[in-house]
Amino acid sequence: MAQYRIAYRKGLTKNLPLEKDRTCLDLQLDEKKDAVVGETIILPSSFPGSTRYYAEQFEDAMAIVRRFGSPDFFITMTCNPEWPEIKEAARIVTKEGFVIQQRAQDRPDLVARVAKLKFETIIEELYKKQIFGKVAAYVYTIEFQKRGLPHMHLLLIMRSEDKVHNPDELDDLISAEIPDNTDPSIEMDDP
Repeated sequence: MAQYRIAYRKGLTKNLPLEKDRTCLDLQLDEKKDAVVGETIILPSSFPGSTRYYAEQFEDAMAIVRRFGSPDFFITMTCNPEWPEIKEAARIVTKEGFVIQQRAQDRPDLVARVAKLKFETIIEELYKKQIFGKVAAYVYTIEFQKRGLPHMHLLLIMRSEDKVHNPDELDDLISAEIPDNTDPSIEMDDP
C-alpha cells in the first residue's frame, strides 16, 4: 500500500526541480560506472510516517505544551493478545461444528481494531469522565512493538486546580502491587 502512495507522490513531483541528494551526486561522480544511482523522493507531511509528518506532529505537540504547560501524567497502555475480545473474535466455528482458535498474530487487523477501541475508551475515561480530574489537553501516539502489538503513549496536561502538588496526592491516584508468586494465574511461560 505504501509503495503505491509513494509512486503517486513521485508522479506528482516528477516535474518539480529537486536537488539531488549528496549521496546520489557522490555516486554519479564516483569511478564505479556500474553503480545504480537513485533519486531522493521528498515525502510531504500529509504522508504518515514521513520525516516531515513526524516533524509536524512534534511541532503540534510542542505548541500544546507551550499553551497548556508541561504534562502531568505519562501513561502507556499495551495491547494484550489475551484480551477476551480478541480471543472471542478470533474463534471460528466451521459448518461441521469444529472450533478453530486463531492466534492474535494471525489476525493483526483484529488486534489493531480491538486495541484502538480500548485506547479510545481509556482516553474517554480520562478526558470526558475526568477520573484524574479535569484534563486541559492531551497528546498521544500509537506505536507497534516488534511482535506487532500496538501500544499507546498518552500525555495528560491537567487543569491547574487538578494538578498533583505532592506525593500523597499522587499516591491517591495510582497504586502498584507486587503479585503473590503462589498465584497460578500470574505464571508466565518461559520465552
